[in-house]
Order: sequence, then C-alpha cells, then structure tokens
Amino acid sequence: MDEELTTSTESVGMIHYVCGHCRMEATMVITPVSALAWADHMDTHPGVNDFNAYVWDVLPLF
Repeated sequence: MDEELTTSTESVGMIHYVCGHCRMEATMVITPVSALAWADHMDTHPGVNDFNAYVWDVLPLF
C-alpha cells in the first residue's frame, strides 16, 4: 500500500527579545502567551518599552 507523504507549508513565527535593562534574552514562538510572558518580565522594570525584538519565520525543509 502506498502512503502519501503529508507536508505542511505553514511557517512558524519566532521572536527573540533582548531586555534593555537587565540584558535578559528569550527566544519564543510568537503566541499571545509568549507576548504576555515577555510583558510580565518588562513590568518588573521602569521602562516597559526598553527592549529589542527580532522576528523571523521558520519554514519546513521538505
């Protein structure tokens, strides 16, 4: 019996945060929960917008 190879062409969004206060870094899949986790960290600092964020997509290799 022949089996069909099922492939996904969907990409996954990734984000890398770097805190401007304590230099903490985090790399996560972009989700509402990951954004909330980073916001919780930034709430511990006086400048909640003092961070850099780098985003990219991960694509399947097949």
